[in-house]
Amino acid sequence: MDITIIGAGPRGLMTLGRLIAWQTQQTNEPLAVTVVDAYPIGGHVWRTDQPNELIMNTPAQQITLYADDSVKMAGENTVTGPNLSEWSDRAETAAYIRQQHYPQEAFFLAQTAALQPNDYAPRNLYGVYMQWVFDDMMHQLPANMTVSFIQATVDNVTPKNPGYTVTTSEQSWTADQVALTIGHYVMRPTEEEQKFSATAAANGGFYLPPILPGDTDLSAVAAHQPVLMRGVGLSFYDYVSMLTEGRGGVFNRQADGHLTYEPSGQEPHIIAGSRRGFPYYPKGYNKSIRRTN
Repeated sequence: MDITIIGAGPRGLMTLGRLIAWQTQQTNEPLAVTVVDAYPIGGHVWRTDQPNELIMNTPAQQITLYADDSVKMAGENTVTGPNLSEWSDRAETAAYIRQQHYPQEAFFLAQTAALQPNDYAPRNLYGVYMQWVFDDMMHQLPANMTVSFIQATVDNVTPKNPGYTVTTSEQSWTADQVALTIGHYVMRPTEEEQKFSATAAANGGFYLPPILPGDTDLSAVAAHQPVLMRGVGLSFYDYVSMLTEGRGGVFNRQADGHLTYEPSGQEPHIIAGSRRGFPYYPKGYNKSIRRTN
């Protein structure tokens, strides 16, 4: 068979892992898998070049792309590997990061050296982990399976009966099956958002529609300028991080556990509002054992 996986993020890589596990149990029929994504392995949300201050919302020891004994599913589990916390603690991880020549190499090395099981890792570091997982899976391929990666945007998937034709701007190919494993994507602006944008433009203002925070250019937001944030969910914390730590401010943890903030003077005046009135409750502290370096 020829199978195309559209999306190289967590869902796409986990799908690939299960295909490898199933194919390992086969002895005759060959399998060719094509993974395609507009972004490098890891996909859009977890790309390695996003701001360092954007973090994940799950403890590192609870993040993995491998199935373990806690997962009940059909077929044997032959594709195994470390979770994010275990991977960061491996001696060979630093060497892998250096081999990739990331612009943020020093940051990634420092993060993996300090990351504890209950810490919340930077999102770009998870992107590095996913690229390592893909390389690791390539070393676990059975002899009767091939995998190729194409960095491109899929423009169309056309049923053929049987199979499908997958088309990008540069090429097309046939597949017996297609797995659509896309995650977050950019929506068209609603009528209300279009009005906000038009009002801002007419009055010399700046309006940012709901998009992935890591994609935003906040250079138009000047120091001390009033900024209204609509909503206090996950993206609210991302923007606060980018407009504080991202502008040179520093949060310091005090002996009593409280945070204090040292401003850089480049922050805007943030005014946040929500229909709920309060931020959502945070996750409870995970009391699992911590690693000490």
